[in-house]
Amino acid sequence: MTPFPRREGHPRLAAMSLVRQNFHEECEDALNKQINLELYASYVYLSMAYYFDRSDVALPGLYKYFKKASGEEREHAMKFLTYQNKRGGDVVLTDIQAPSRRDWNSAKDAMTEALQLEKKVNQSELEYDGWLQLRLGHAFNDDPVPVFTERGNITVSSVRSGASVVGQNGLLPAQISALKNLAEHDGKYRLKALARTSSGSEIVFLTSVPACYLLGSDLEDVITIWLDSTAEPIAVSISSTGPCTLDNPFTNMWTTNVVVKYPDGGPIPDTAMYIQKLEREREARERGETKDNRSFLAKYRHIKAGLVVSGKFDGSHACLAAATPGGTILVHSPHRQPQVDYSDHKQSSKRLSWSGELAELQIGTEVKSLCTGRLGEDERDVLLVGTISHVLAYHVEDNADVFYKEMSDGASCMIVAKVGWLPNHVVVVGGNCSVTVLDSHGTEIFWTVMGGIVTSLAAFDFDGDGENELLTGTTDFEIRVQKKDSMLWETKETAAIVVLTDLPNRQFTYALENGTIGVYEAGQRLWRVKSKHKVITVTTFDINGDGVPELITGWSSGKVDARTYNTGEVMFKIQLPSGVAGIVEADYRRTGKPDLVVISTNGEVRGYSTGSAMQAPEPGEIIRELLAKKQALQMELRQRAATGSNMYYGSRLAISLLTKRGAARVALAAGPGLLVHCAIVFAEGVFEGETLVTHPNRPQGELEIALYPAKNDPVDIHVKVYVGPSGADLLQVFEITRQLPRFCMYERIPKPQHVPEELSSNGVVADVAERPQRIAIWLNQSLILGEELEVVEGGPNAGCIEVWLRGMRDDKAHCFKSNAGGKVIIQTDDATFAGDIIQSLAMYLGVRELNSEATFPAEEKRMLDALERVKGLKEVDARLQAEAAGGATLLKSIVIRLEDARILENIDDMRKKLMQLKNINGDLIREHEIRLNSHRELAASLKELNIGVQRVARLRVGKAASNAVARCRAAIQDENAKALALAIRHG
Repeated sequence: MTPFPRREGHPRLAAMSLVRQNFHEECEDALNKQINLELYASYVYLSMAYYFDRSDVALPGLYKYFKKASGEEREHAMKFLTYQNKRGGDVVLTDIQAPSRRDWNSAKDAMTEALQLEKKVNQSELEYDGWLQLRLGHAFNDDPVPVFTERGNITVSSVRSGASVVGQNGLLPAQISALKNLAEHDGKYRLKALARTSSGSEIVFLTSVPACYLLGSDLEDVITIWLDSTAEPIAVSISSTGPCTLDNPFTNMWTTNVVVKYPDGGPIPDTAMYIQKLEREREARERGETKDNRSFLAKYRHIKAGLVVSGKFDGSHACLAAATPGGTILVHSPHRQPQVDYSDHKQSSKRLSWSGELAELQIGTEVKSLCTGRLGEDERDVLLVGTISHVLAYHVEDNADVFYKEMSDGASCMIVAKVGWLPNHVVVVGGNCSVTVLDSHGTEIFWTVMGGIVTSLAAFDFDGDGENELLTGTTDFEIRVQKKDSMLWETKETAAIVVLTDLPNRQFTYALENGTIGVYEAGQRLWRVKSKHKVITVTTFDINGDGVPELITGWSSGKVDARTYNTGEVMFKIQLPSGVAGIVEADYRRTGKPDLVVISTNGEVRGYSTGSAMQAPEPGEIIRELLAKKQALQMELRQRAATGSNMYYGSRLAISLLTKRGAARVALAAGPGLLVHCAIVFAEGVFEGETLVTHPNRPQGELEIALYPAKNDPVDIHVKVYVGPSGADLLQVFEITRQLPRFCMYERIPKPQHVPEELSSNGVVADVAERPQRIAIWLNQSLILGEELEVVEGGPNAGCIEVWLRGMRDDKAHCFKSNAGGKVIIQTDDATFAGDIIQSLAMYLGVRELNSEATFPAEEKRMLDALERVKGLKEVDARLQAEAAGGATLLKSIVIRLEDARILENIDDMRKKLMQLKNINGDLIREHEIRLNSHRELAASLKELNIGVQRVARLRVGKAASNAVARCRAAIQDENAKALALAIRHG
């Protein structure tokens, strides 16, 4: 800050005032400057006031206004003068400059002049907002109580600009030795900062940094001072950018950089803020200026993301139900009539307790899934709650259980739906590698095995026959459509499925754990988009009132957007202050029309009616998009002008797929005179991040890109290739799309001279009853072959196919054979590969029913060993439960005897009983740990059995697969190893 000019004869006082303390000279100069500016403003306003008081002007209102303003400015100057004297400063008054004009033509001119003057005065106040001083001390001992010695001072002359002056002492030899000793023992250098501000407040801050970093940076550190909105210090931290080393050349002088920062403020939930927000929005609606036209707003407790549902629990009024992180279900009924219940003792024994419009349902464990729906003939919706071990069906209105079902596989997701092969609405529960269907009484009526944990369920008409099929999504990236025992369609995505929602016209939407959302129609994907945020929920609602529902998506970032079904184009969006917990459609206001109800994780509830104008893109965002398009078009025009005649006219790029050197490869070859400079490959599930950029050191005429798909699924790859002559600044870009076949990681090889005996005897035999030519077409589409496979028309091998393959992931040999009669033989040791072959072939040929004979000794041994482990672990668990029950009984008897000894004041007996209690408690803890480990092993073995059953099912299609699952499950329940082996072999 520039020192304030002083009049002659008034130098700064040689002898400081006795009251002056911690008052910086720059602060004193700034006050003097502000005093003179305030007096100048008073002088100008006084001139204005008496101008308007003249008889030829006669504007008494302006006279009073400016006279009052002059008095206020003079009063401000007097207050600054008084403060200057209190702090022991030197008051310096300069000559007051005359106003720039003596008359004003109109009131507008005067007010404009006054506005500029006020801005000048205010800007002067803003330019200096206080000073800050830090007195530093440091400690070199590693004891719990640090011993601080003086290090120096830091003076921040202006907290806004961050200008600072640093004065510090060098390190003494003893302190250098102590610092090195700290670094050798991974100790920390500790700093204490006593902060004093211009307002007179003092506060102490403690911070530290590893000593080795200070040695590595040669005593160079950064001290960061954090200030709040009032320029008061809230934290002081020290850091160093040097490497952690012990032998760096070292000086004893500090090099300190001072940084002043202000933390960013975050949203704070507050009822008063919401009330003020409502008032502002009401006023904005009256003026017609609102953007976020919500229909209602409420505020509850924190809600767990993804666990929000709505239902008519009394049959007519819509209610909300949501799960909290603590295992409690909140039920809100805005139209509930208060009921008087005089039987308090009966009410206390029930699960649900009402408090006005809000009720709490205590579950007592973590809630995994939540849904509502009608079961049976009752018109009232039932609330279903899923946990890791049970499913609870609850009548909210009756405050009573409908059923309480134990689920060994847990309930990670649930829906109430009508599926085509069952007459009534049922509860479909997805668990650990299984799907279970329960009727209205909780009785299991259907069960099937899945490949992973079921994370999402939906019921919709996939094949257009008027009946709903079951749609499932799992953690093994698979989406399946199932109709009773048969699998109608399946596909594999790039991440775990988190949301499935049915749409009209045989469409459904899906969302993945990696932030991808898309839409399928009759098994064909229409579109997909990907975000860095996670999808929480997806529903449908006609938000713009055009009669066509939109796809409403809630994201973990708090964004809610509306998209069209067919293209995924964003039509509307809003932003919540916290993440979305759920979105439901409900007539929450009893208007006869449903509202879109959006609930955030911090408990905020917003409602939007049909036709609401959700927030459109901001004008600034639209301008940025237009500017980006303009820049792209200008760049294209410059490129076209630079090329002159098109040197790339008629150029070509050759692309082919091949298998060699242990990978599927994309081979690229540029045309004559051109080289490949760069290639970008986009492929789902093949690369981390789904993108690979290949940039050779020198441009090449040919380029090969190795691909390693992890699973046997077809993959669409999009390739962008940049070609041009050597040293060219402008390159031509080719965009090409290809599909990697399902079994691209299997290379065709000649028949081995010595075929292992176990390979000849292991595998699958099935009858597909199909022409060999169609099987050959399927093989050509499923493999990368150097030349197309053709069926021999004549001779003894007429109609026969024999293809030998080598798996490039594990280097194992496999053989596929078929004859003219449609008999298919797959010789392999890999049951997973055989299952993939059977499912792919059946899907291509349209086979709905297919049985097979399977021989996989290794798979049988693995499942039988798992069955034996399950049998032994169950026996161990039963024995441990009996021992725990005996220990609990003994514990109770000792507690009773201990109480008797206490009453009789028998201290010796009490000591004995307490010692016995301690020993028994230790035994119970050890038994509990044993039971816990046993339970984990049991769960792992059961999962291994479930996965094995899934492999067995994939060796068949349709009812044969369901029969194989049922027989395997019965054998596992009966612990019959022989029956399990027969089910694996014959289905």
